[in-house]
Amino acid sequence: MTVITRNRLFILSRIFSFCIYFFCLGIFLYYYFNNSIFEPEVFSEQTFFLIKHNFTAVILSIIMFFIYTLTTQFFIFNNFAKTRATEVLFFSTFLLGCLSELFRLLLPIDGLASSFSTMYIVLGKAVIFGRILCPLSLLFVTLMSEPEQRLNEERNLTVILFISMIFCNFIPVNATVITKCCTFKWGFYSFIILFRILVIFAASVSLFLNAKDNDFDNAKKMAASFAIMSTGYLVLCRTDNYAALAAGTILLFSGTYNYLKSLHKKYLWT
Repeated sequence: MTVITRNRLFILSRIFSFCIYFFCLGIFLYYYFNNSIFEPEVFSEQTFFLIKHNFTAVILSIIMFFIYTLTTQFFIFNNFAKTRATEVLFFSTFLLGCLSELFRLLLPIDGLASSFSTMYIVLGKAVIFGRILCPLSLLFVTLMSEPEQRLNEERNLTVILFISMIFCNFIPVNATVITKCCTFKWGFYSFIILFRILVIFAASVSLFLNAKDNDFDNAKKMAASFAIMSTGYLVLCRTDNYAALAAGTILLFSGTYNYLKSLHKKYLWT
């Protein structure tokens, strides 16, 4: 894939992000002002407001994913437009997975399931697609970003998209139950959580091991930032209170900024 083609894809992804955002937020606000948004029933023993379940915190965490996606796309385009950094391509698919979190805004809409059942299932499956795509993208960022892999960019990109689609199609969902984080109740839920954690852990360990053998001064800082960013992503996906919202947002944004900054320095001197 040439740099020009990749940059065109970046521009298209930003336009696509705006379309998804206005589509999801517009529908959510319409039903919100018509009192058609229902809050999932949650039993919580916590009383302190920072760690108590809060539906507003869930909605804000979803919006944070859009802000994160948009700002990161802008940062990448302005700093990596002239580089051949393979990591950026797979990082863009990670952002695509983050963007799919926006569909969670539509799941607690009262009456949507009965009116648009097929669409409702597709929206819920899209969230699962993103939850599988994100860890796989981060793994490929660390394992498939060597210069010799540049000729295989399209193949590797197709692989992670295909695996994510297979997973999201075969994982059963219960569309009648909306969880506290505004997702469907999934089958094999514990397996999915374990899979995501192990894949992201493997990606972080791989980057740390590469940092030991790398003469690049900021290699260890880049590996640490990657781990912080990954942790923030996992926390924000499970956010249902203000404490988790603050922690996930800080970790995700700060980790991403430091990781991309270190990555930019790496290609600046190579």
